[in-house]
Amino acid sequence: MLNIGILALQGGYIAHQNVLAKLEVTSTLITSPSQLDKVHGLIIPGGESSSMIKLLSSAMIDAIHQLHLRNTPILGTCAGSILLARNVEPPQFSFNFINITATRNAYGRQLDSFVDNIKINSANEQLIEAVFIRAPKLKYPGPHVELLAQYDNSPILIKEKNVLLATFHPELTKSTFIHTLFMNECKLFASK
Repeated sequence: MLNIGILALQGGYIAHQNVLAKLEVTSTLITSPSQLDKVHGLIIPGGESSSMIKLLSSAMIDAIHQLHLRNTPILGTCAGSILLARNVEPPQFSFNFINITATRNAYGRQLDSFVDNIKINSANEQLIEAVFIRAPKLKYPGPHVELLAQYDNSPILIKEKNVLLATFHPELTKSTFIHTLFMNECKLFASK
């Protein structure tokens, strides 16, 4: 049975779990490294990236690195996308899993948060709602980074190998498109 882990140290992990439940997918709230041995994918949710870093034990960091080395699908949303980027501005810890630079809080403060429709390139240009809350901006994508959506000429949904990043919060909308996309990657991984 497919089981997707959701890093549950801080941030919007319950909202992700609710979307996966709507898709009838089993999920595990990940609070210890040993739980990562039993998942077919990992979601690193939005929240506050600097707070998440403080809560990540060295054992959890190592376990997430091992997950990545096994090509397990990983989805990072908002703060999760910052943690997965190669470079972060201003500088802070990141896993360096995807060849992109993430600029924290690039759209402004909490008051500058917004909702808009975005066009997904790989889905017959389907429009979905996207919630941007103190969202990062992504820039300088590497040559193997696949651009799936952009907003004002900035990448907001990208993929490289087993890592999918969304600078917005797909878990806060009615659309299940992003989670379905990720779930399908996890199913492929689980079938190998």
